[in-house]
Amino acid sequence: MLPIVAVVLGVVLWLLLRHRRRRAAAVPVAHSERLTALPGYAAALRRYRITLAAALALVLGLVVALAVAAARPTSISALDPQKRNRDIILCMDVSGSMLSFNAEVVDVFERLARGFNGERIGMVIFNSSAVQVFPLTDDYQFVAEQLATAGRAFDFSSSDIEFFAGTFTGTGSSLIGDGLATCVNSFDQKGQPRTRSIVLSTDNRLAGRPLYTITEAAGLAGRDGIRVYGLNPAQFGVGSGRDRAGAQMQQAVESTNGDYYAIDDSGTGDDAVAQIIARVQSREATALTSAPRAVAGDRPDGVLVAALLGVALLLPLAWRLRR
Repeated sequence: MLPIVAVVLGVVLWLLLRHRRRRAAAVPVAHSERLTALPGYAAALRRYRITLAAALALVLGLVVALAVAAARPTSISALDPQKRNRDIILCMDVSGSMLSFNAEVVDVFERLARGFNGERIGMVIFNSSAVQVFPLTDDYQFVAEQLATAGRAFDFSSSDIEFFAGTFTGTGSSLIGDGLATCVNSFDQKGQPRTRSIVLSTDNRLAGRPLYTITEAAGLAGRDGIRVYGLNPAQFGVGSGRDRAGAQMQQAVESTNGDYYAIDDSGTGDDAVAQIIARVQSREATALTSAPRAVAGDRPDGVLVAALLGVALLLPLAWRLRR
């Protein structure tokens, strides 16, 4: 681009000078020395020439700046990309006693997911059988839509019974071990160094015989390096059986190096979910650094600013020359 612009500028200057010579030879004036000898005329001519020279310099500078911008100046920098990979699966008991609490958990999770960067989110619901609502994905708009749908279904604000389809095909209710085992098997890319977490929400009201106990399912998670974070909104229920179930759940999730949250009737799951996300993001960040690569990018900023300043200065000079 620059050689072409130089040739064009040369042709334009040659035409301007030639036109000026023709005009100077075309209009002879007698005794013009009396006019040009006047001090006022000499001063005005000097100011005119200075203004004209400045205007021509600005025009040339403007043309050069635009030519340089058209040539697309670039800069090359070395990029050392680093991405933090976390996989989180919401594993939710959708038996009748859990629906209102799940609505609260999903609402908090939906708000927190808006600030995620690099995490993949998935969701599995279970009762007598387990169903994957959506697989692991970092499409946060899709995640938000799915969590909003789940929240409405849990809160009975919609008649979306189909949301729970497939969770009643077995025998019994709240088969926690089978649900957790399904969540463990929902992780993909097992050979890659990704951090994997499960947020398990259940009140431990097991009814029936699951294929996996919660202890066995936690063992599967621990074998694959998956941490389980347990939310139990019924820890402080009536009877020693509830306490034993809560203690078993706590022992199971802590065996995976996860955390257990017992939420009484006066508390909410907001703080617990927020703590889980904070711990997942701070303690379980796996940094994957790929090979550095050269990145070229356009850098026309300086020349465009120079062109803009040239136009700003040229306008008053052009107005003065016209007068």
